[in-house]
Amino acid sequence: MMRSALAFSHLLSKEVINSSSPVVSDKKLIFSEVDDANAPEIVKTIIENGITTIVYSISDADVFDMLEPYILMVENLEIDEYPGDTLYLNHEYLRNLKSITIPGTIQTIGQSCFQYCKFTSIDLKNVTTVLGAAFFVCRNLETIVAPKLININSQFADYCFQLSSITTGELRSIPAQAFRQCRKLSSINISKITTIGEEAFRYSGITSISIPKDCTEIGKYAFENSALTSIIFDDSQTSEIKINQYAFANTFISSIYLHKAVRHYMFYTGYLCAYCSKLENITFHSSITSIESHFAYMCTNLKSVDAKGITRVGTSAFEMCINLESVTFEKVTRFGYNCCRYCSKLNATFNNNAAIVFDWSSFAFCEKLSFDLMAENWQLDLKTFFGCNGFTSLKLGSQLKSYGTFKGCMGLKSVEILGSITSITENCFQNCTNLESISFTSNLTSIGYSAFASTALKGKYDFTGIHLGYYAFENTKIEEVTIGTGECMVFENCANLKTVNINSSNFIVGPLINTINVEFKFLSGGENITMDNNILLYKFTDNTGTYKHLVGFLPNYNEKTITITDFSSIHPYAFSLCDKITKVIIDGTNVLIKRNAFSYSNVKSIEIKKIGQTYIPQSMCSGKSKIQKIVIPEGVTSISSFAFYSSTELTSVKLPSSIRIISDRAFYYCIKLKSIDLSNVVYIDNKAFSECESLNVEFSENLKDIYNNAFENTNVKNVIFPNSLQFLGIHPFQNCRNLKSIKVGNGITWIDRIAVDCPKLEKVILPSTIVNISSNSFDNSPSVEVEIDSGNPYFEAHDHVIIEKSTKIVIASYGTLPKEYEVPDGVVSIRQISTNKHSEKVQNDNVYLGISAAIIKYPKSMKYFESVKPYLICSDSEAILLEFYSAKPYKDCKTKLPDYYYWRFNRGMTTAEIVLTVILVLIVVAITTLTIVYFVCIKKRKVVDEQNP
Repeated sequence: MMRSALAFSHLLSKEVINSSSPVVSDKKLIFSEVDDANAPEIVKTIIENGITTIVYSISDADVFDMLEPYILMVENLEIDEYPGDTLYLNHEYLRNLKSITIPGTIQTIGQSCFQYCKFTSIDLKNVTTVLGAAFFVCRNLETIVAPKLININSQFADYCFQLSSITTGELRSIPAQAFRQCRKLSSINISKITTIGEEAFRYSGITSISIPKDCTEIGKYAFENSALTSIIFDDSQTSEIKINQYAFANTFISSIYLHKAVRHYMFYTGYLCAYCSKLENITFHSSITSIESHFAYMCTNLKSVDAKGITRVGTSAFEMCINLESVTFEKVTRFGYNCCRYCSKLNATFNNNAAIVFDWSSFAFCEKLSFDLMAENWQLDLKTFFGCNGFTSLKLGSQLKSYGTFKGCMGLKSVEILGSITSITENCFQNCTNLESISFTSNLTSIGYSAFASTALKGKYDFTGIHLGYYAFENTKIEEVTIGTGECMVFENCANLKTVNINSSNFIVGPLINTINVEFKFLSGGENITMDNNILLYKFTDNTGTYKHLVGFLPNYNEKTITITDFSSIHPYAFSLCDKITKVIIDGTNVLIKRNAFSYSNVKSIEIKKIGQTYIPQSMCSGKSKIQKIVIPEGVTSISSFAFYSSTELTSVKLPSSIRIISDRAFYYCIKLKSIDLSNVVYIDNKAFSECESLNVEFSENLKDIYNNAFENTNVKNVIFPNSLQFLGIHPFQNCRNLKSIKVGNGITWIDRIAVDCPKLEKVILPSTIVNISSNSFDNSPSVEVEIDSGNPYFEAHDHVIIEKSTKIVIASYGTLPKEYEVPDGVVSIRQISTNKHSEKVQNDNVYLGISAAIIKYPKSMKYFESVKPYLICSDSEAILLEFYSAKPYKDCKTKLPDYYYWRFNRGMTTAEIVLTVILVLIVVAITTLTIVYFVCIKKRKVVDEQNP
């Protein structure tokens, strides 16, 4: 009523309405002339006569528009005459109508004409076209009669929840969202349509649909979540029909047949029938060759699929179809990722003569899947048959592309590895807990990481010529093996392993770590390996002499200290089987230490007096080493990568004066190492001492290069770089929580993130030679001050910023900016203001949450802003750092900023917060007072009771 009153006032003010009155007849108000439009009289007439219906018989469009607001006051509208053949009504005036009648002259209904109307039915008579959203959210509309209607536009009857009947002509298309949410609409004539748009019948009550022969496209989500139970395609369909994603998803169809007439089906991006919980049968005509991704994903009642002509099955096409039992895959040559995963009842057949590619987890957890031969021309990818418990025996000829192919196949008892197989990949048969036997040919050359771990393998196996990966047979029941080479812990926790036959001079003891009571036998090829006093030795003689190599100490070796003088080399894992040895002295100029020599050992002290090499080998003490002390002799110039990686007990390292290079991660995670003499070191590689959280170091004039993250998360406190240092990588001291100062020598010209995440860092001193400083060099080091040599021609530092002298541009900031920060005079632009701490969240979600100062005041010298992440505004006075879109309305400083754009430490507490705080304090005081009074009264009462027993 308020809206109509305003409209009447407007018409009167414009002197458009005259003093005549319309005709009143049986609670109808009839407008037939311009002179009928006297606003006060009309309102009075409607009220006094209880008018429920307005009748318009006016051919003048302007007058019709003037009279339109009166419709708000009645329940029924009859239009006997209308100017033109296109009906345009303002739906704002129609919201109270319970019925509407339009003339036969109307052929087109305008955009949003009846939107939000409450009438229950409408007869569109001769209308042929309805523009977009004409009946949008007409919640009470039940019936539309439009016998000549052939063209409708998007959102035609969108959200018409009660619409149950529609009569139309031969519609040419169903546009997007035309009948979305029409939950009571069960049928519609679409016999002549050519397209069905996106979401056209989504969430509708449509129960069956016959796709006409001329239909060329069905849009995405067209019938998704509808009541659809049946889909029928025209047998005479000849043209290609494009069906988009989710078209029939989450409906109630029980079967679907994609037949010969629709051989050119194209399933774009999948999910066509996904989540159809009633779907039981799918049939593809033999001319259809491809099933796209997620076609029937999560169709939990699907039982059978006839796919005789299919050559490719897409990703997750039948994933989670837990009742799928029968599928014909006679011609398929590619199974996509997860295509049949969790089809727990599936028993499919495949063509052994075809070259088939099985992608990741394509049949994982198909527990009933069972066949004997994996053909040679198949390719099996990661976890292809993971958890397929139906397999009992396999002949494996297929190429294995990745790991875990048969992992967790707990019904599998035997595997025959055919001659076409040269390697078994990682985890291939891991956790096949009933696998008792395997056989293989001489073509097999490698068995990967944990390939047969945690299986029931038992008996004797000859692994001659096969490289065995880490943990390959861990936790098995194997009793006897013949081996040549392998990685460490191949047979870990193999309690039944009693005999090891050695047939290669390349044998190392690493595969036998964590085995017990093993008897060694030496076969042809391993005859040069002997056992002497529980020490495995490899001896050979050539023209230059006789050589003896230390292969390993056996568990029964009883000495705690061993001095090695006459061995030519120490093999990998040599000390890993004997826990008794705790100290090793190496004193031989010909002794070579090989990689991993002390890995997985109990050796706590290594003293190297003489050595036959100039380097400490790679990973020498990595891998659960117990090393505490190491002495490295003169002549050694480098420590190789990972040499002491994760030696968590290491506390003492003595380096010789000859040492020059510390390689990548050489001392990574040596958490108890507190100091090391680097006075002769020239080169320190990436992460060389990273995570040595107790380490503090000093640098000498010999140092030239420090690479990335070299001292990350260490205990360095005061760093002085010598002038000899020429290269400094990024993040050299990241997260050094006790670092207080850094002084950079004259040899450095470039710094990049030199002191990031150093909460106690107080000062960084940079020399005159610096020519480049990265904008985030001091991020998250809130207390740092930067001092740049006054002779530096490029940069100056003061007031929390580094300024490029030649351009007067701020290139970086450092430390914690104050609550209100003033940019130094003379600055013309800001390239970067770094974030040093996170302020608390403010009331408006659009505010940028990472700036350490809320208000920034700029000098008059400011000319422009570069690409700073927070947008800078109000440059003539003060600026708030906001995201671009939030700041845009306030850029010219003419509009006052709302309080919520200021950080809390600037804005302070709101009035409501102050009031609540005061109330809370008063409540606490009151409760405290009452508590004290209560206990005082109790005490007094006790005293009185004691005095008057």
